[in-house]
Amino acid sequence: MLHIILQNWEMLAAIFAGVWGILTYLRTQRNELAWKRSEFICGQLSKLDEDAILAEITMVLFDRHHTYSINDFLRIASAQECSTEENNFFMAFERYLNFLWRICYAHVVLNTLKDADINSFGAYLWAIRKHKGLYNYCLNEGFDEINKSIEILGPLWRKSTESGSRGFFSPSPHTTWHAGPHQAVHKGYRAVAG
Repeated sequence: MLHIILQNWEMLAAIFAGVWGILTYLRTQRNELAWKRSEFICGQLSKLDEDAILAEITMVLFDRHHTYSINDFLRIASAQECSTEENNFFMAFERYLNFLWRICYAHVVLNTLKDADINSFGAYLWAIRKHKGLYNYCLNEGFDEINKSIEILGPLWRKSTESGSRGFFSPSPHTTWHAGPHQAVHKGYRAVAG
């Protein structure tokens, strides 16, 4: 056996180098893809904070808006007529749902986002899940990928809640209903409270 290895050491070294090169390439590609997903997630979360319309609807979603609520959105959605201001609010909320839908579509249909990636938006999805009317609206009005992402994350959230730990997949305490998500709600809350 040793004699065969010594006679073919160059070929064995070439095979080893080839396998090592392929494995290194695959690991680098996986790490690069993870980095791109991270950049995407951070960019989308920044949009929720920086875009004034999305930030305002985030406040509505977390029941911190001084004028509108989710129930107002649902009322306007089913109304035959509404004021220009109400129509603008409705369109802003629809834009918000479209924003979340695109992210959930990438998760559910395209499979480009993992469960851990989509859980970065867990607090927003959880807020939708908690409001039965909004959850049903998403299901009936073409935003069903939002509901599918919620259902995928639901068991992970329950598991971490039942274990008594926050766990990797549970909504962050920074993004709970009490704390509100990110900068937009905190700014709005201070403006209303202060």
